[in-house]
Amino acid sequence: MITYGWGGGCPRLYFPSDLDTCRSLFRDRADLVSHTSAICHATFVKNGDNYRGAPAVARHPVLRAFAEQVLDVNLARTPAALVIPLGMAAAEAVRLTGVYPRRVLFGFPHPSGGNGHRERLYTEARERLSKEIVDWFSRRPTS
Repeated sequence: MITYGWGGGCPRLYFPSDLDTCRSLFRDRADLVSHTSAICHATFVKNGDNYRGAPAVARHPVLRAFAEQVLDVNLARTPAALVIPLGMAAAEAVRLTGVYPRRVLFGFPHPSGGNGHRERLYTEARERLSKEIVDWFSRRPTS
């Protein structure tokens, strides 16, 4: 269902039969994707910088409330969807919700250029992520 890549190529994870590229997912089958953010409002830290995962969501009362209340409601609106948190901070926020853990593809690195370890993390997790995606789609009804 998703690809993830750097530079010229997007290494393939897994695609349902009607999707052959990442572009086809976002261009032709955008109805299959629902985007949200763990913290869905502009969030700044004390010095005015954009929030980048620190302080930890679970340790800050306002951020924790966003995860437990707002993100939880957003994820509940798509109960049959596979949830793919991009990065550790998003994964932490998802863990604070009531989402059934088998619905979640944990371990996907954040694609930001600021994440200098993203390619290595993806390469290390690719086989497991692919298996979990295949398992997820094998449990889903086809209609």
